Amino acid sequence: MSASKVWGVAMVLQSMRLPYPGLLACRFILGVCEGSITSGFLMVTSMFYTKNEQSSRVGYWFLMNGTAQIISNLMGYGSLYFKSSLLAPWQWFTLINGVLTFVTAFAFYLYFPDSISTAHFLTEEEKRIATERVREHETNAESKEWKLEQFKEALHDPKTWLFASFSLFNNIPTSIGIQRSLIVESLGFTRLQTTLLGTLDGVIEIITIYTGVKLVESFGYSRAYVGSSYMISDVLSAILVTTLPWSNKVGLLISVYLTDIGTTGYVLGLGWVTSSTAGHTKRSTTQAIMLSAYCIGNLIGPHMWQEKYKPRNRVPWFILLLVIRRRLENENHRRDSLAEEETEHFAVAETV
Repeated sequence: MSASKVWGVAMVLQSMRLPYPGLLACRFILGVCEGSITSGFLMVTSMFYTKNEQSSRVGYWFLMNGTAQIISNLMGYGSLYFKSSLLAPWQWFTLINGVLTFVTAFAFYLYFPDSISTAHFLTEEEKRIATERVREHETNAESKEWKLEQFKEALHDPKTWLFASFSLFNNIPTSIGIQRSLIVESLGFTRLQTTLLGTLDGVIEIITIYTGVKLVESFGYSRAYVGSSYMISDVLSAILVTTLPWSNKVGLLISVYLTDIGTTGYVLGLGWVTSSTAGHTKRSTTQAIMLSAYCIGNLIGPHMWQEKYKPRNRVPWFILLLVIRRRLENENHRRDSLAEEETEHFAVAETV
């Protein structure tokens, strides 16, 4: 939780009238701190829950992002009414968020357990049972020793790079979400209306992640299928955004919000990589590579959505569709090859 406390301090400093180098330094620190949050939560989840439970638990804590979006946009809406010569509305908003982040981080530091053995809300017998149940599933709740052989194994495991590729390509369009307020405002909404409409992102994220998790819990070995089905909305959004007439503001607005549904696929992927990787070092290495790919995708994205492609952005949308098509084509070839191998393996049995 040290990163969260630094995060809060950096946000408070960002709310001040800093020169550009100081503001850039704050943004850099915010990025460093944010980078540790998801990976830390994934590691804690793997310590306390079995493989079968991890995907759903990741989904449950990730849908709090949606809750935060609702609260954040309501706070932003309120801050726009602040009339002060001391601070601008955005500075009030950043200052309040920074203080809340620091207070929350301090509370986590005091009450959030580092492992099962330090969980103050469990009795000694409950700690023993909790440790045994995760050990049976090879999640290794207590061992945090860094092992070179597991690190090498993670680098040579094709699964690591499949998850990394998924994370990279899935997050190239993320800049749309980051700049969503500008996109919505360009459709003719006022700044206040745009801020309130931002709460819909949180509502959609909560509903879709929750339903996605419930589907995975209801149908065994279904994470890939459920995640893929939720990401169809991204393709549909790309088609609608590039084909609907500019006069159809409602349709364009709906197509933008469709991208929120695809978040569920990525969240299920995070839970999947955690539950399908054994060993503390290998798991943390795989997670680090996947989340690094997430960052690279976010770096690439803004360079695709350039001013010259506005307002339709047909060129970047077309590139994304080609990437998705190629990715699915490779996956189909891989599955066809596996099916052929299984057919050859069981050929004698089928003949008999």
